[in-house]
Amino acid sequence: MGAILSIAVATVGFYLAHRPLEAKFILLSVLSLPVIAAAKLIMNRQRPTADLVRVVYEAQFQSFPSGHVTFYTVFFGFLAYLAYRMTGWPRGARVSLGVFSLFLVFTVPFSRVYLGVHWGTDVLAGFLLGLALLVGLLSWYTHTLKKRTGEDIAI
Repeated sequence: MGAILSIAVATVGFYLAHRPLEAKFILLSVLSLPVIAAAKLIMNRQRPTADLVRVVYEAQFQSFPSGHVTFYTVFFGFLAYLAYRMTGWPRGARVSLGVFSLFLVFTVPFSRVYLGVHWGTDVLAGFLLGLALLVGLLSWYTHTLKKRTGEDIAI
């Protein structure tokens, strides 16, 4: 539910900021959710149990890969890229958005292990899957932007 709400708020925010292409690609980050669900079903790994680790929070569904880490890597990674790319925006806003986004990308994996809902390999796999999806999304975005503007853009 939190992922959908984050996507909706960011999509509306970019749309209201007159950045419809960016709003569309933020909305496209929702495509990571069925990929995560499919990977979890294929791997079917159980979560850590209280007899093996300290479990602070009881989670449902399969453990591998970490869906939170995958989603945060894709969604907040894309927001961090946009913060870097939107040179017409106030520098403070860009830096704040970028730092906040990267903070979440790099701290959420540790929180998932700390809570006892994932093994370290779950969050590593989630990060790598999220990174692969993020590269795909960025490639698609830059290709679309290049077609619209003619500008050659590097990821």
